Amino acid sequence: GESRLRELEALVATVQNNGKPGLVKDHRNFGNPAQSAVGHDVTYLHEDVSEAVLEWLWQLAQASDSHLKPLSRAGNASSQHEKLSLRCLEAIEYVPGQHAAAEPSVSNALNWHHDGSTICTVIVALSTAGCHFTGGALEVRKSPFWEACVDQITDMSRGDVVAWRGWNMHRVLPVEQGRRQVIVAEWWKGPSCLDGYKRAEDTLETVEDAANLDASPELQVLLGQILTNRGDLSRAEACYEAAIKLDVQNAEAFTRLACLQGMQGRFGEAEKNFDLALKFAPDNAEVHHNFGVNQAQQGNLNAAAESFSNALRLDPHHQESYFDLGTVLATAEHHEAAAECFSAAARLDPSNSEAHFQLALCLIGTDNLEGAENSLRSALRVDPEHRQSQVALAEILRMREV
Repeated sequence: GESRLRELEALVATVQNNGKPGLVKDHRNFGNPAQSAVGHDVTYLHEDVSEAVLEWLWQLAQASDSHLKPLSRAGNASSQHEKLSLRCLEAIEYVPGQHAAAEPSVSNALNWHHDGSTICTVIVALSTAGCHFTGGALEVRKSPFWEACVDQITDMSRGDVVAWRGWNMHRVLPVEQGRRQVIVAEWWKGPSCLDGYKRAEDTLETVEDAANLDASPELQVLLGQILTNRGDLSRAEACYEAAIKLDVQNAEAFTRLACLQGMQGRFGEAEKNFDLALKFAPDNAEVHHNFGVNQAQQGNLNAAAESFSNALRLDPHHQESYFDLGTVLATAEHHEAAAECFSAAARLDPSNSEAHFQLALCLIGTDNLEGAENSLRSALRVDPEHRQSQVALAEILRMREV
């Protein structure tokens, strides 16, 4: 009821007034270091939430879970567990971004993303669409993608509750005016945020637990990523193949599988899977970028440059594509063009010391020693221990003395 909503608002105010570093208005923006998409500010509430509010949120989760599509391997999550853990409790605020007025709303929406091994994500609206804000539609896309099943919610009112499985892809379109405010509670089988976590990371165990509850291609892909990072490539490959069996047009599964095969030097198989990924997601910059990496690994630099350029055409803020295109151009000794790419990469991600360093090398190649010195100093401001930058800067200073 309204009293609970006011209690939640008082909780948010208390946490924000305390101003504890790391908990208040943490800006998040999925998948775009350039911040070109409209992000959102997150305040973490777990340290100050009362037992009564926690119990109310759990009751909401149980009621919401009973209305979600049943878990394919276990029925309702809340009926399978005495109580799930609270993974995170967040107050999220969405406001208009700097690009909102200049671009169509979808062009700067948050990227599609999911909540990993969260069993049940519940959001509670604190504001009303059309009254407190315009825009800001919530979209939830069910699996498999090729069924084109997208629920768009444009009319959330204060007190409304929406829930989804953590592995359902979702995004929020940009707010055009006002402020969209929600409370988000995620429930899962991993550690509780009440034990000091803002939001614990997915682990092999939590993803396996979730995958044992539901046959989800997203969980299989996530499991494959974790196994790849652990070096268990044979199991990772089996997970990506399982994801493809569940969703025969899952571009991310084809891409991850192709990347794994490229790591193993199985370039022919990788190329076939990249072709399939591009067939199902021709406008996905990440797929084009990864295809370029695979081509560069084979020494096919012209094709790699084309793939990186395709990625940048689709996403002009794709920092990794600028960096990798710069690397290809620098290898071919096209120093001026490479410098433009590394400059863009450094501008999009100023914390990337390697981008500053590579830019400096290109500027040295064009006899721009002053620019190279500035770039090396930028690299060392980011990473004072960057040895190559230290050596190069010392050499430039020595040449100036001579």
